[in-house]
Amino acid sequence: MKMSIVTTMYYSRKYLQEFYDRTRLVLDELKMTYEFIFVDDGSPDDSLLVALQIQNLDSNIKVVELSRNYGHQRAIMTGLQQASGDFARWSRGRIQDQEGPNATQSTGRRSKDASLSRCRSQTRAFGEEGGGVGVLTSG
Repeated sequence: MKMSIVTTMYYSRKYLQEFYDRTRLVLDELKMTYEFIFVDDGSPDDSLLVALQIQNLDSNIKVVELSRNYGHQRAIMTGLQQASGDFARWSRGRIQDQEGPNATQSTGRRSKDASLSRCRSQTRAFGEEGGGVGVLTSG
């Protein structure tokens, strides 16, 4: 099964690499195929640049650049429209300091079925087509 991980980016530069690394660790432990969809919601920091650097190292990443800030909900819906996985999980991609360094690793110890049931989400979004969206693909 393929898991689509959708995350929005707005002032997310300092979180993206760790979010990707921790999430990827869990997906690898679960032996799941995956795709990440990073949606730049008009972030004024270097979030887009960081996402593109990660994309250069992993062909399972899509980067979507919105032409301006449309808000978190629209950005998530745009990312879900790009999802091709059997399941999708969306997140703001922020690492919470109070969770501690092993928070994501403990998630990986859960059973595959339990993890999947928590990750079930709508993979197709409702709403406007196109309009200010650019999908950046690697190679």
